[in-house]
Amino acid sequence: GEIYEDQEFRLDMQGESFEKPKRRNLQVQVNYSTRISTLENVAPDTIAGPVLVPLDKPW
Repeated sequence: GEIYEDQEFRLDMQGESFEKPKRRNLQVQVNYSTRISTLENVAPDTIAGPVLVPLDKPW
């Protein structure tokens, strides 16, 4: 689900891994409403990630 959003980007959690150690799958995606012309053609694709963050360790 969505964690944060502004006009250009959103940070989404795409779910958790099944293997151990369990990890959250975080991705930065481009919004359709972006004002950055070079990114308009890639919306709504992921531009960063996945980043797999362990659940059992502090960030």
